[in-house]
Amino acid sequence: MYVTLSAALVLLAGKAVGADSVSQFGITWEFSADHEVGQFANGDWWVVGPVTITSITPATANETNGTMVNPSVDNANGWDSRIKYGEYSSGLNLAKSLPAIVQPGSSVMSCVSFEDQATLDNPQLETIAVLTVLASAASAGDFRPPYIGSDKALNWNVSQLDFAKLRKLEKPQSAPDLAVVEGYFERPWIEKEDGWTGRYFHPFKNHPFQNRGTVGTYGREMAHTAADGLLSLQLDYPDAEKTTLLVRMVQAGIDIYGAARDGAVWGDGGGHNQGRKMVLLLAGAVLGDEAILEYADAAQHKIFQEDLQTFYVTADDVARVHVGVGGFFVDEYERRDIGMPEWGTNHHHQPKFDNRRWDGPYRLVAGPCTLGHVLTARLMGLESEWNHQAAFDYYDRFYEMESENVSVLTNSIQPFVAEMWNLHNN
Repeated sequence: MYVTLSAALVLLAGKAVGADSVSQFGITWEFSADHEVGQFANGDWWVVGPVTITSITPATANETNGTMVNPSVDNANGWDSRIKYGEYSSGLNLAKSLPAIVQPGSSVMSCVSFEDQATLDNPQLETIAVLTVLASAASAGDFRPPYIGSDKALNWNVSQLDFAKLRKLEKPQSAPDLAVVEGYFERPWIEKEDGWTGRYFHPFKNHPFQNRGTVGTYGREMAHTAADGLLSLQLDYPDAEKTTLLVRMVQAGIDIYGAARDGAVWGDGGGHNQGRKMVLLLAGAVLGDEAILEYADAAQHKIFQEDLQTFYVTADDVARVHVGVGGFFVDEYERRDIGMPEWGTNHHHQPKFDNRRWDGPYRLVAGPCTLGHVLTARLMGLESEWNHQAAFDYYDRFYEMESENVSVLTNSIQPFVAEMWNLHNN
């Protein structure tokens, strides 16, 4: 029986159905026999296994359109041999060995590859969809477990969502259309490789970025997109109208948590890794999950770029001789700067590249896209859970310096963020 039931129908029914195939985002998995299937809260499919997958469409060919199972956070790659800086291995591509028995506790991640967009900085992948193989049927409203790693415990349900954690602020004129923002998170956000080369594992349609003329697979664009979602959730929509966006963003936070649990570090370095921390923090806060919140606590896990790049200037920074990134001219810190909240492109790992110059490299790449995340943490009262005061103090300073730099350009403060900051910051 071929099934394309909507997530809403499956959740309304509150029970699984039998099917010998399921489809999502242009990808179809076919089974050797009928199995119980259903959809998680965000619409991704699950199937009760063990299950024999007999075919996956589109078919893998010429080392494209691959399928991976329970990937780790690294650059090992069974999806597409053209992924820049990825280490392709045919043995990691399940689609090359069909029919294949997949055991419970597995996330089957299949991709659609671009045919002619696999050069330079273009994404090699059009989309990725996730099929989770479970030992028994999920309950209505369950969130999908993280696709990274082998732990597929069903720990979260929409019934846990605490809408009281969100604000009900008046919508500013610049607020984006809620349905458009929901679409940004319809497909899973992919966290596969945590270095700067991770951008090449981000499928084009899984990381949409509209109205600004660039693709959304770079951290700066991901952070801009997430800021639209995070701040939209703080507006005075009825809870029912916020549910789709909240469910989708919480799922993204759960997946970031899964990668963090597997050892991911979204390191300092330009604007590559912005935008993950507050999405994880949102999920932990509205689910009331201390295990997720632990990974947002910079004192316990300093793994996010927003924290690794922000600091207070010390005497050591004044004494250090700094080197310009790419030969860029450097202003050295002075004794009067001690205690000043500051930002450095590679501060945690290479503080020698810190630069007092306001127009130093990447300051205006990382800054505007992060303001909405810091503001959301304040609006939700999550500064202590974030637990890195330097980030909050620095972005106050950043906004004071850049409050006139407001436009839809990628290195500008976006109008929605600026209006929310002016209306609601403190």
